[in-house]
Amino acid sequence: MFTQLSLVSTDVGFSHVKTHANGQDILFPSVVAIGRERILAHTFFEDHGEITVDQVVDKLHINYRGRDYFVGKLGAKNGGEYNWAVNRLDTLETKISALTSIALTMVASKQNNQNFMVVTGLPIEHFRDSHLRREYEKSLTGKHEITFILPNGKTLTKSFLIVKLRVLPQGLGCFYDVTFGEEGHVARPELLRNKHLLVDIGFRTVDVTVVNDFEPVDLSSYSLDGKGIKRALENILEDIKGTKDGAGRLAYSEFNKTLSEMEEIFLAGSFFYDGQNVDLSPYVERWMPELVSEIENSVDTRLGGFSSFHHVFLSGGGGIATHKFFRNPRVELTPGSWFANCHGFYKVAFRQLREKLARID
Repeated sequence: MFTQLSLVSTDVGFSHVKTHANGQDILFPSVVAIGRERILAHTFFEDHGEITVDQVVDKLHINYRGRDYFVGKLGAKNGGEYNWAVNRLDTLETKISALTSIALTMVASKQNNQNFMVVTGLPIEHFRDSHLRREYEKSLTGKHEITFILPNGKTLTKSFLIVKLRVLPQGLGCFYDVTFGEEGHVARPELLRNKHLLVDIGFRTVDVTVVNDFEPVDLSSYSLDGKGIKRALENILEDIKGTKDGAGRLAYSEFNKTLSEMEEIFLAGSFFYDGQNVDLSPYVERWMPELVSEIENSVDTRLGGFSSFHHVFLSGGGGIATHKFFRNPRVELTPGSWFANCHGFYKVAFRQLREKLARID
């Protein structure tokens, strides 16, 4: 039974889709645009026979239910942008992102037909909306087919059945990741007891989760909408556009970037303007501490501060970006922070499936 049901975990964030299966991570931007034939792309594509997941993920042109879409980096290059709708779970873009990520695990494993158990996460406030959660589960459960259209015009079709979709509170995956090892065994027994705090900083939301004796505390856990990395990038963008040179003129008057472009600049640490690379660090040093201060003040006001907890874990891509700006040295950045939720979801589901099969045997 376990061999027939493949396990995959996916985290469809506001900026990136993170997916894990069979020991492999898959990452691409959460961008979907209307697709079309890519005639010019044929010039640069070298067909070596065997298609790898890396080749596909960088040029995600897919067909779903008779329509073409550009996904991820290709979507961003062709006019797509992040979907900022608060209740975006019922949007076609979110569904395509999730299904494409699952189909990509089949490209990696070279399978054409699979049955899946999928475990994923939602921001805490979305998770609390039982109707929204059930509709999300309903939209993904069932039979699906994703066809990848390669730059040379060839196609690669993956058919699969999502037998079960389990949804967990986002941020809790981070706790499971640090608690359990790869095979689902308990790696840090001290985390099964006492009270711990998880701060998961995403692109739009910050999820603050309290766990006490391995149970999430509902009344103490919450989301900060609009307090993620997006807020800092918007401030950095306006700061750059308002920068003046020695003569009092705007230094970067033609610097107009989308937020997806700003994230790429942020990850690179610099931007190109008028023939030269400009260091981004002065802008980051100015605005990241403000974002961190808002999170710290929220924890102080609502939860009594970091000193109330045995461990404080920081996760998400935003966790990597902000860790050094937290004043409390007890704030611990989780290993592989960007994929911490995704890995944690996978570990706890793997553990539960194994225990269920042991009872059957």
